[in-house]
Amino acid sequence: DRITRKLALVLLKTARRLVMLHVSPLEAVRNIVKDPDISGLVILMLTCIALNWTSIRSRAESIYVGYPNGTLVPVASLLGENWLTIVFMQVAGVIALWFIAFIAFWYAVNTLGGSMLGSSSLSMAGYLVTVRLPLLMLTSLYSVLSSHLEVVIRHRVGAHPALPLELVSFLRSTYIAKTIGVPLSEVIIALNYFYLLWSFLLSVLLVREGGVKGWKGIVAGCAVYGAVMFIAVVFRSVGIAV
Repeated sequence: DRITRKLALVLLKTARRLVMLHVSPLEAVRNIVKDPDISGLVILMLTCIALNWTSIRSRAESIYVGYPNGTLVPVASLLGENWLTIVFMQVAGVIALWFIAFIAFWYAVNTLGGSMLGSSSLSMAGYLVTVRLPLLMLTSLYSVLSSHLEVVIRHRVGAHPALPLELVSFLRSTYIAKTIGVPLSEVIIALNYFYLLWSFLLSVLLVREGGVKGWKGIVAGCAVYGAVMFIAVVFRSVGIAV
């Protein structure tokens, strides 16, 4: 029907733009600035939130805290009452980061002598926040595949049960890497660096597309995205996955 066709077109357009941001970034940025969209970005945001939640939930599976009396308590049950809070914080964090990036890029371009519509900045800021979707898919996949590996952590007084999850995730990824013959941790680290540098490039292209040329455009693009990344790091440091 009509709604299904419209949804299919939105998904196709969004997927094409996400691919083009990887293979032809300049063309993709120009296309997004000239023809901004929001509906496809909402789908990308929800997908990223779902993948983040899946990864966190899978990392907590089959992990137990071992007490001196021999009792084993699943970490998933210790975190169970906080799942709704975790999901809410993820949604709020992603939306907040999106709007912070939107305001920062729009303000920078229009202050430095360029010109950009708010809708164009909002749309491109959303793609910058979600461009790491392939990396999130990979981390979620290995988290799910390794969630059956049981790990027992000795109880430490004062230690939060969520603290060992990153170490357990590394150990599990090492095991999966040896099983399939691919250095999974190294691949994920490399992709993290790639998307960091790629996002800086996209930011510079966005600012220059708004009319801020030369070194001023390069410095402004890097400075704005650096500020956005700093805020993202602050979010992650308090447990908000963005």
